[in-house]
Amino acid sequence: MPWSLLSSLEISAIAVTGAELAPYGRAGRLGAAFAPTIGGVQQLENSILMKYCCAMRVGIVGGLDRSEQSYQRAVRAMGHELEHHTGYMRGHASLELERLVDRSDLVVIVTDVNSHGAVQTTRRLLRSRSRPAVLVRKLGLSRLVALVEDHASAMAAAPAR
Repeated sequence: MPWSLLSSLEISAIAVTGAELAPYGRAGRLGAAFAPTIGGVQQLENSILMKYCCAMRVGIVGGLDRSEQSYQRAVRAMGHELEHHTGYMRGHASLELERLVDRSDLVVIVTDVNSHGAVQTTRRLLRSRSRPAVLVRKLGLSRLVALVEDHASAMAAAPAR
């Protein structure tokens, strides 16, 4: 696939060999510092396909803010997207939480570092949408990867509607 056909948004969202490409310049052109190999191009094409047809969106409610970047890297390396809600329920937070639940294929609720209101609201939203709630007391990186792998394999095994 020629690099000139990719838009700047696709370039900024694509992962090649597990590392994100940062947009280079305002036009989103790849700089001279990045020279893709044949394997990198193949992985680039696979990641674009994953992005548009097979990617799963994972939502996390609660947990430590400082862990969000490592969660993002791990989930993106698996070909999925992650969205995080801190669990603070002031202002427009309940609307943001509802949007997270609507967009996510898998919602993980961390109960140890979270408000009671966020846990109850998330569970109520998931119940009203007939979707299971995955509650964990603490969430580490390996636990998140295991949850995403289990859910992705369950989705792949489920018959198409």
